[in-house]
Amino acid sequence: MSDDIDRIRSRIDIVQLVGERVSLKRAGKNWKGLCPFHDDKRPSFDVSPETGRYRCWSCGASGDIFNWVMETQRLAFPEALRVLARQAGIELSAQSHRDRGGRERQEEAMASAHTFFRTSLSGDSSAQAYCQMRTLDQSILTSWELGYAPDHGHALATHLKKAGFSLAECKELFLVDEDDSGGFYDKFRGRLMFPIRDERGGLVAFGGRILSDGQPKYINSSDTPLYSKRRVLYGMNRAKEKIA
Repeated sequence: MSDDIDRIRSRIDIVQLVGERVSLKRAGKNWKGLCPFHDDKRPSFDVSPETGRYRCWSCGASGDIFNWVMETQRLAFPEALRVLARQAGIELSAQSHRDRGGRERQEEAMASAHTFFRTSLSGDSSAQAYCQMRTLDQSILTSWELGYAPDHGHALATHLKKAGFSLAECKELFLVDEDDSGGFYDKFRGRLMFPIRDERGGLVAFGGRILSDGQPKYINSSDTPLYSKRRVLYGMNRAKEKIA
């Protein structure tokens, strides 16, 4: 699987890929343009052909070619992988994501859940009304990658299962839980969702604030194979450069 990813990275020009959606101009070794993830008034979005990554110095959006496709096309990692493989003219190996390395598979499940939450926020009028009431405008929602967990028992579980992920493994990631009959239901329901990233920017957990008057008001991921509460400080990935 890692061989497929490396081959795709070697064939896809990130400047050309991003340039299909953003007007870029050369600025030294990098390319610069208006950030597509917030209401950018001056060019604060850099694309580096050397590192193969993009970054907005205003809202903090960052990633590689896979993140770009996932965010701009609202796809989970497996779908983004297939899109880029087709673009690169690469035939993927038959190995499914169930057979990939454990951490990589877990990261894909988290990314898929995040895409689901973000899509759900954009399509739910009550969640959008709540954000407006709390003066969370679109630039904030985009900058902090906020999402919404629908107030249904199995919405995320159904999404993850259809995407091919093991719900038993998703339980270990604090995305779903198991009932007495052996079925799975969502851990987060009816909540504004905050992605929690480690200092390197990797998505490792979620926090959820309920939209109604119910309890508990906040639910945060417990420790998982990707996440240790005592080692991760929310927002550090965005603050570390200014701190330095």
